[in-house]
Amino acid sequence: MGVFYKETERKTLKEIVFGQYRKHLEDTYQKEYTPVQANIVQGIDNNNCFSFSAPTSTGKSYVFINRILETTNDVVVVVPSRALINEYYLKLSELITDKTVNILTFIDKINTKIARRNVFIVTPERCRELFKHKEEFSVDLFLFDEAQLSNENSKRGLYFDSIVRRSYKAYPEAKFIFAHPFVRNPESQIVKNHFNPEHSFAIQYTQKNVGQLFLCSDDEWNFYHFGIDKNIMGQRKLKCEFDPIEDVIRNKGSVLFYVSKSKI
Repeated sequence: MGVFYKETERKTLKEIVFGQYRKHLEDTYQKEYTPVQANIVQGIDNNNCFSFSAPTSTGKSYVFINRILETTNDVVVVVPSRALINEYYLKLSELITDKTVNILTFIDKINTKIARRNVFIVTPERCRELFKHKEEFSVDLFLFDEAQLSNENSKRGLYFDSIVRRSYKAYPEAKFIFAHPFVRNPESQIVKNHFNPEHSFAIQYTQKNVGQLFLCSDDEWNFYHFGIDKNIMGQRKLKCEFDPIEDVIRNKGSVLFYVSKSKI
């Protein structure tokens, strides 16, 4: 679906149809959404609780930022780490220049003479302070980003679920959005946290939005190309004649490593 990212000359009937679809999305939402992004917006609009899973680079952050900007009353964004708090805070501080909107990384009632609404960006642990001021805030939107990190087998996962349930009980009219990457059962958030199924919806998006190259390495740090689908890419892996990590860094790109605590 990369056709929705770059304007190209239409050469076939299929490309013309996609071009018209892109124009329809722009006219409907007044933004350059991809079909998946537009479907996420539709899911949010039509449900009290919307839980979804989508691959990396779907552009969910773009949808979320727009939703936060469009919300009339208070918003609570719950993320699992301080790094994500900083990411949201920097983006929103740049986009929201209106001084009547508090952008806070903690729950508190401040700047009351000027501020007419709040955007709270907090971890589950900080979110509990919300219930001490329940009557002072009018929350329209709860956004749980990276919700897959709430492992129900861990102590923190159980705490996350308790925050979700307390939020639903305190603000039953608010919208609840759960976003996960690479999760097969996004509907679990609806079931385990007892949301009304008649006003809830979950979906797993499988569309890939960016091109991806897959490589593996051996014990001697030789890299090899391989394909997920053997029917397309063949049965053999092919040696890569360069170090992809070194190549990316030398070209001023970024490399992200996921390492378990026990391996650090």
